[in-house]
Amino acid sequence: MASWKPRATTVLTAVVVATTLLGGYVVAAAIDAAHAGDGRLLPITRPALVRSAGRVLDARLGTDRLQILLATKGAPTSASAAVLAQQQQLAKIAGIQMPAGAADALSSSGAGSYLAKAVSGAGALLARRLADLLSPDAVMALAPDRQADAASVERRVTALLTAHQADAVISTWRDELTGDAGLQKAWLLTEAPGTLDGFLREATAGVPFAIATQVAGDVLLTSVPAAEADARGVDLAARLAWGIAAVLFIGLWSAAVAVAVQQLFTLARHAWSASAAMLLAAAGVGSAVYKMRQFTPSSLEVLGPLLQMLEAQRHTHIVEVSRMLSALAAAAAVVLLAGAWAVLQDVPTTAAPDNSHEPALRLRLDGLRMIFNAGAALLVAGTVEIAMLYQWPAAVFGSGEELRTAAWLAGAFSGVLFSVILSLVYLPAVAVLRTAVRNTMSPSDAAALLDSKGFNDTAPQQIARILQALAPMLTAFPLSMLAGALSQ
Repeated sequence: MASWKPRATTVLTAVVVATTLLGGYVVAAAIDAAHAGDGRLLPITRPALVRSAGRVLDARLGTDRLQILLATKGAPTSASAAVLAQQQQLAKIAGIQMPAGAADALSSSGAGSYLAKAVSGAGALLARRLADLLSPDAVMALAPDRQADAASVERRVTALLTAHQADAVISTWRDELTGDAGLQKAWLLTEAPGTLDGFLREATAGVPFAIATQVAGDVLLTSVPAAEADARGVDLAARLAWGIAAVLFIGLWSAAVAVAVQQLFTLARHAWSASAAMLLAAAGVGSAVYKMRQFTPSSLEVLGPLLQMLEAQRHTHIVEVSRMLSALAAAAAVVLLAGAWAVLQDVPTTAAPDNSHEPALRLRLDGLRMIFNAGAALLVAGTVEIAMLYQWPAAVFGSGEELRTAAWLAGAFSGVLFSVILSLVYLPAVAVLRTAVRNTMSPSDAAALLDSKGFNDTAPQQIARILQALAPMLTAFPLSMLAGALSQ
């Protein structure tokens, strides 16, 4: 039996997908922010406390929680016929409807379901009792006129619950449940170590603090002033727009690198050594760009310091990740140029008697088209990513159009640079290949071949290729118009 060997395209596709997923995770971590709770507090209402307590208790005492705890405490998953018959008899005494012949009845729909049913509604009952402990005067102690964060609200709510004996209420509610004879029989059916009282104590441990945490989140979420909410919305929209552009750039970057590597292996002599040299050169250039401060996004005047300020205030890592993306863009330029170099290796200059020159030229024209298309898409995405990066401080700090215009111009500058790189990839290679095609084939065959590959001298194809080479530079202008329309 022959061993399976993956195709090169399969390996490259897997690398592209894995790189994109990893890059997406890095970008998601970069745009995450832990906003300080600096909104003014509004007085929390009794219904809000009931909802908070109910959510905590549902999470701690819901059906899933109970079944998991029962399973971890040793509930049997199988039983012999005699043991199963005994358990079913006990289930009838406890009032549990168990399916006949189900060996896993106790772990799936037996005592666990009965226990969950017995405590259903208890969360709301306990929440009401906790809410009754807090008088309107006590609730007003949250001081709506003060600045506070989540930790301070947690401390206040916890102090109120403790002062009004919330633990005593939970203890009373727990005693009522453990006094239920049917519930005790259901617990016995699980053959679990410990007691039902111990299980309930574990399930309700830390409930007052959990409620205080939930209340703090609710208070801060509902107490942010309208102006602050709008500012945070603008901030979040700008970060998400950059995140989308960054993930798109990473995906296209990995695809472009894969295409260039594939062309090196297909067309270059000593493919392994050529690929290793190309990757080393790309890594060196990328590392140099990452380390040199003048090439980092935070070095741009005005927008750079504002970007750093936002990163510190919003607790994100966008500046650091954008430095990595700048390094990747520089490395991609090296890879694309290396791919174009591979296309120009061993180009036939004379017609072969067996017409072997024609397949060789077709292969190189296909390689140039793939590299040029992948490079154009990548560098357009790079332009959008840079423009969106600077749009973040422009959107948050800019009251007029000055900073927003500066952000798009920064993207346009990157687009001009990327268009120059595309021209260096395309123009020398297409000139050499056109000359080789025309020197080795008849005029009609040469025109047909170049036309089929999109490299003919006709005006439509020339205009299409010029626009494609200038696409990174031209991208910033429609984006600027779109941003202006959305901001009105």
